[in-house]
Amino acid sequence: MADLETLKNGVMKSWSESPEDVKEEYGPEYFDAFLKHMIDYSHKKARNNPEEVVDAMLDAITAVEPEIRYKVCGVDYHILWLLSDYLPFSVADFLYKFRLPTTKPKAA
Repeated sequence: MADLETLKNGVMKSWSESPEDVKEEYGPEYFDAFLKHMIDYSHKKARNNPEEVVDAMLDAITAVEPEIRYKVCGVDYHILWLLSDYLPFSVADFLYKFRLPTTKPKAA
């Protein structure tokens, strides 16, 4: 849906415009890890057909009874989504945390 450079520039712009106290709370190591994760994730998981995403968004805003979550993802994530359909949200959310960077904010 978006060019990788555009995403990267947007994240870097947000970081540069963040107040100094926010930057201090998160720290440069967290920002660097987040940026690397975002770039890696975008390369691996970008959708080839943006119409899939647009269709899901259209359904989400026009459906009389929209789904709780929309599954526009690859096969590997369909397995996680399938599990999340049968697991409590708290358990599914816990499992999804393993996809995130392991670097924690400086203040955490």
